[in-house]
Amino acid sequence: MQCLRIQEVTSYVPGKCEEQSDEIICTNEEKSAQACTMEYAPVCGKSILNTGEIIYETYGNKCAACSAMKVISYRQGECQEQLGGDRDEHGCIPSAGYSWCEEKQKCIRQWEEDCNGGNVIGGQRDEYGCLGPAGYSWDEDIGACTRNWELDENQKIAAKTAVVP
Repeated sequence: MQCLRIQEVTSYVPGKCEEQSDEIICTNEEKSAQACTMEYAPVCGKSILNTGEIIYETYGNKCAACSAMKVISYRQGECQEQLGGDRDEHGCIPSAGYSWCEEKQKCIRQWEEDCNGGNVIGGQRDEYGCLGPAGYSWDEDIGACTRNWELDENQKIAAKTAVVP
């Protein structure tokens, strides 16, 4: 027997697929909930975007997760923090340098690909002297131009200490 991809699953029969998971598939009843309790029992909801990309988001409880658009399943507990948890309305990850290009209808890194067609490295500086097309933006906390996705919390603390106002 071959297991179906999660988008194709309409019912679940325990033991029929070789790979077992703690992932719970939202039922049609859960998906159509009109109201949910305020009980805080966090779950990590799994959604599949139109692009096929999978995202995870923490919800207050399973009702809140399953009744949210595009959530197909959940796991007990909060989602683990991951790079890319800051997706915008197009699914782009600003902390990794991605922004939406309307002309190309996709997320791009402006220093790797010009929205209008060409490839770009470097470019114009912003009001702080940061090279936006190279992925740099002004970080108020640190007081310097950074590429935020390259710094973990310890590096941010060290950078704050090293930068003299």
